[in-house]
Amino acid sequence: MKIFLILICALVLIVFGPWFVFSPNTLQAIIEDSLSAHRIDAELHGLKKGLLYTTYIDTAVLRRNSHELISLHNISLRIHPASLFLSSLRGVIDGEVYGGTISGSMKFTKDTQQMNFSLNKVSISEIVFLKRIGLAGKGTLSGTVAITDAAGHVEFAARDARFEPATYSGRRVPLNMFRAITGALDIQGDTIHILSVSFEGEEVFARLKGKIQNAVMDLAMEIMPGRSFAENPFLLAELEQYKVSPGYFVIPVKGNLPL
Repeated sequence: MKIFLILICALVLIVFGPWFVFSPNTLQAIIEDSLSAHRIDAELHGLKKGLLYTTYIDTAVLRRNSHELISLHNISLRIHPASLFLSSLRGVIDGEVYGGTISGSMKFTKDTQQMNFSLNKVSISEIVFLKRIGLAGKGTLSGTVAITDAAGHVEFAARDARFEPATYSGRRVPLNMFRAITGALDIQGDTIHILSVSFEGEEVFARLKGKIQNAVMDLAMEIMPGRSFAENPFLLAELEQYKVSPGYFVIPVKGNLPL
């Protein structure tokens, strides 16, 4: 029995003992260095150590090329023990983001980066990326993000969106007509491929297709209005210049993103 207790104590020290070696400052340095190796600058506030390889962070702002990527709050990060000794970052994260929640896993090593996140009820009006590409509105968005190195896949849906009209290269895109948006896109390096983005409103449907390469948009929005448009000459007149055939309109969405 005595030997058994000694073995248990030794095992506990081996598994959990190293955690007490790392100070909050050391943990912050490991996190910042791991992200910096992938050109992500991290600004961390209120980092505190918890039990069993758990770290709590009040606020984390991630940037690339001085542009904010995402701002997280009330974060709980459970770190994989082995990663601490390899100057890398691997763990599970939960937190708040733009009025909603985020949960998932991340792995940053010298040679690779992997991220798998779920977003739930994120406020559209607070998403920095949407603001930078000229989209303004209200509502919430949920979805998933999976990124491995320079490749990624994103799926999202917004059922209660209230977008304002957007203007690209002098062309007005009437996003205010739609209330539900669902979509999926792939990321390959500096290119975003729009796989499927659909917009739904009251008796109107639209589909966005194309790609964004090196921050330059080459997109087209197909709009298929219903009976309400035929009865509303003001809405119909707004789309008339983009008419391809009866009941079918295509708006070119081209130009540089303000990134």
